[in-house]
Amino acid sequence: MAALPLPLPDFNVIANSHQTLSRELGHCRNLPAIQGGNLILEELRTIRNDMVRQIGALRNDMDQQIVALRNDVGQQIGALRNDMGQQIGALRNDLGQQIGALQAEMRGEFGGIQGTVGEIQQEIALTKDLIVASVQVMLSKELKELK
Repeated sequence: MAALPLPLPDFNVIANSHQTLSRELGHCRNLPAIQGGNLILEELRTIRNDMVRQIGALRNDMDQQIVALRNDVGQQIGALRNDMGQQIGALRNDLGQQIGALQAEMRGEFGGIQGTVGEIQQEIALTKDLIVASVQVMLSKELKELK
C-alpha cells in the first residue's frame, strides 16, 4: 500500500490569517474594559500632575510663611531687646540715685565723715581711743579726789 501524501501548509492562507488576526487584535483596544482602563490611566496621570503642582504650591507658601515668621520673630526680639535696654538703663539711674541718697544720709548720720570704709574705720578707732582716754583721765581724777 502506498503512503498517502501528507498535507502541506498553505502559506498564503497562513499570511491571510495572520493579517486578519492582527487586525482583529488591534480592535481589542476598543473594548470597553481596555478603553476604560486607558481613560483611567489618563485620569490618574492628570491627578498625579495636579497633586505635584499643589504640593509645589504648598511648599512655596510654607517657605514664604516661614520667612515671614522668622522676620516677625526677629523684629519682636529686637523690640524686646530695646525695651529691656531702656528698662535696665532706667533701673541703673534709679539705683544710682538711691545709692547717692543713702550715702548722703549716712554721711549726715556719721557727722559728715567722708572717705572709704577703711578710712571711716580708722576714724572710729581714733574716736574710740580718745573717748577711752578721756574716761580714764576722768576716773583717775575722781579716784584721786576719793583718796
